[in-house]
Amino acid sequence: MRHDGTGVHERDEAKGTYKKVLIREKKKYWDDFLTSAKKNDIWTAHQFTKIRVPNRVPGSQNSTPKSTKQTIMSHFFPPGDNPVGL
Repeated sequence: MRHDGTGVHERDEAKGTYKKVLIREKKKYWDDFLTSAKKNDIWTAHQFTKIRVPNRVPGSQNSTPKSTKQTIMSHFFPPGDNPVGL
């Protein structure tokens, strides 16, 4: 976009064209990959499409509420870190 505000239409048009081309090329690449896939490539394709949920909460891998609490408390309030001086 230019300083005088022109070019908005051209920018939006270019953005839309880029998005369409990107989607089309990704689909083409994926279709080619699956068409020429060998035995082990199917497993690779499965790994690419598997939904991964990141573990963002410390302690979520613990099995009991008490161990989860302990992990969270030690993560956010490490022992010996007393800023107040109590």
